[in-house]
Amino acid sequence: MQCGGDRTAAEAEKWRIRLPDYSGSMPCEADRSSSYFCSTSSEWSLPDPVPVEWTVSGLLEATGRRISPFRPLMYGWSAVALFFVVSGFVIHLSFLNSKASTTAQFYWRRFWRIYPSYFFAMVVAAMGSGAIAGSADGRRELVTHALMVHNFFSDTFYGINPSFWSLGLEVQRYLLYPVLLAMRRRIGIERALGVTLILSLLSRIAVAPIQDWSRDPDPVLWALPTTLWFDWTLGAWLAERLHQQKEPLRMPRAAVWCLVLMWLISWHFKPTSILTFSITSGLSAIFVDRYLRVQHRPTRLESTFMAMGRSSYSFYLWHQPLIPLLLGGLTVPGLPDDPLARMTVGGLLVFLPILAWSALLHRSLEQGFMTIGQSLLERLSPPRSRERLPKTDRTAPGEPPDPVV
Repeated sequence: MQCGGDRTAAEAEKWRIRLPDYSGSMPCEADRSSSYFCSTSSEWSLPDPVPVEWTVSGLLEATGRRISPFRPLMYGWSAVALFFVVSGFVIHLSFLNSKASTTAQFYWRRFWRIYPSYFFAMVVAAMGSGAIAGSADGRRELVTHALMVHNFFSDTFYGINPSFWSLGLEVQRYLLYPVLLAMRRRIGIERALGVTLILSLLSRIAVAPIQDWSRDPDPVLWALPTTLWFDWTLGAWLAERLHQQKEPLRMPRAAVWCLVLMWLISWHFKPTSILTFSITSGLSAIFVDRYLRVQHRPTRLESTFMAMGRSSYSFYLWHQPLIPLLLGGLTVPGLPDDPLARMTVGGLLVFLPILAWSALLHRSLEQGFMTIGQSLLERLSPPRSRERLPKTDRTAPGEPPDPVV
């Protein structure tokens, strides 16, 4: 039985995948208030129908609801919080390592690194989903996505490509970055982090009366730039500590486990779900700091991940529309009708083509646009300042920074 409020037929047609309740702490009731408190669901809007046997819900149903190797997939969205922390770390560390970089140069490099590849992926996804069919809704989708403000509206938040909401938020935090740098100069990065934390809490308090608490949290309300600015600043704070060669974060083991417990409670008790993302960011910051402080040669697995990370931006841009397309035509002769085999073999057969496509786009499209941006910057800059220009910024959101930015 599904919890979390009533669903209209129009909403059901959006192919929203809802995970069943696994908490076991409270039975689902028919009335709206109890369904709110027992709901532990999450949902994604997919651009095209995906066979139910390939969805998280279908895999969990096929293998048993309580004990399943696919149950960790319920928490896969936590990688977005890790991405925000890593993004703040990468951008700020690049700034700290750069010897000559103005605000205008920062935005110029960010534009050529991110926007052309995004615009191309957006147009292709829009053509595939029919968003540019000439309707008013289609034009609204295109304009809001082109301006990267689609995450401010409920009808465009997951439009065209559901993954794009986080990129819109990323760009808006780039606009806030000079404000963060100004606070850093005046009060220091630690107090600036505290300011963004207070702002995050105040933003949540401000939108709480607007939220319909009989339904799932509205992502537009709870993913505002001011709300999640703290999560990005966490990464910048870690970069500052590393750059200043400060000691690693030291937290008692009991405090870390307390955060883990808070994370689990926030996931399974809906009134606290509005804090889940930032709690996840806090745990991600602890993980990132401890990982970076360990001095060791990269293992083969780490080297493989670093190689794949070079094309991670294109992978991010293209995986959402390509997964349904590839799954729809996937047939594996002789594959047993077993969820684990289907997910392992089928998932690999889908992952590898997307990875290859992403690597191709990185080498051609991404690097090509970065070269164009750098060439234009050198031409437009005064002759005396050309020698001080930083090299091409090849760092996409979440990627490791180049040695010279």
